[in-house]
Amino acid sequence: MQAAIGILAALIERSRTGEGRFVDVPIHEAAIAWSMFPTTDDLMHACYTIYETSDGAWLALGALEPKFWRGFCERIGRPDLVALQRATGDDRARVLDEVRAIMRRRSRADWLETFADADVCLTPVSTREEAAVDPHVVARGGPSHDARRAPALGADTDAVLGEAGIGEDARSRLRAAGII
Repeated sequence: MQAAIGILAALIERSRTGEGRFVDVPIHEAAIAWSMFPTTDDLMHACYTIYETSDGAWLALGALEPKFWRGFCERIGRPDLVALQRATGDDRARVLDEVRAIMRRRSRADWLETFADADVCLTPVSTREEAAVDPHVVARGGPSHDARRAPALGADTDAVLGEAGIGEDARSRLRAAGII
């Protein structure tokens, strides 16, 4: 969705100015943008939700595949919950309540240490402050979007073809033939 929005914005820019835009859509930033939409209760399962820990922090569990759910249940000491991965109705509510209670017994750091070597999709949910200093965000220069002008059509053709090993003479022949 983020890429589609960026592409549409670049097309609008092109229609207004004759120039496009560079569209940069890192998945990390797209995930942050989509985090504003909460899941509905009817879509929530114990294997795919967020859990509060004893220190008021949160962990996200994405154990949609049975092997990840099994690994999670084993690490929390509840292998009996493996069969209830996609429970519905009262069973779903019971499993969610039980896992929530278990996760609230320890801090986020303790749980992350417990799962550090496990093949389980469990990750911390960052606060805004934590997200702002995340190594990925810092490496990209902060939580902002870079709206650079796209290069003019053909501006990089010689450099790209040169890197591909196509010499100047060959490029001249391609230009004369109307290929580039």
